[in-house]
Amino acid sequence: MKRQKAELSQKLQEKNTGDTYLLYVSNPSLNGGSTFLYYLDMFKFTNYDDYLNQAAKLEGPVLQKPDGLPEGYKFEKGNIQAPIAKHLKEFQQEVKAEAQAQGKGVYYKKFDWNEMGEINLTFVNGKDNLEMQVTHKLGRNTASSGYRFIKSNEVDAEQGKMIPGLIRNKLIWSDQDHLYSITTNPGNPLTKEDLIKFAETAVKK
Repeated sequence: MKRQKAELSQKLQEKNTGDTYLLYVSNPSLNGGSTFLYYLDMFKFTNYDDYLNQAAKLEGPVLQKPDGLPEGYKFEKGNIQAPIAKHLKEFQQEVKAEAQAQGKGVYYKKFDWNEMGEINLTFVNGKDNLEMQVTHKLGRNTASSGYRFIKSNEVDAEQGKMIPGLIRNKLIWSDQDHLYSITTNPGNPLTKEDLIKFAETAVKK
């Protein structure tokens, strides 16, 4: 198994390829108790045009800088992740079946993808920031009715202590297949109405 893990680590030395592999181990005790382990190199960006060019090559919604974002907000970073969660069970079963058919206790396979699984974008303006996300919905494929807004001071205190990144002002909405959000840091002067306005042009048509 050390050889296979070394091979996968080597494959991911070339950065920003978007390559994703799934390692299967028939004896979980040899792999920290896990039968499956993902090796991935998500697409990462510090240039907005580079992000748009890559996103345009994939199926699914594309997030973009919203119209009306106040002057001073600059693109800081972004990433595009493979749709692992959407195809999790299906791909795990496929890899396991191939390993068993070949009589291999340790086996890995590349996960080929041409649709976005998750997109995250961050824009900054001094001490303030705005983050955008779109991800596949898991479960019922129904659109939500309108927007839901949560103020940073409404976040559960205990959860906030464990995961400080949760303490943000958050606007959430969805369509039939995807969940969207726009969030800002506590103290950010952008209002709920501002975020709703941004949401109207946040997804490239």
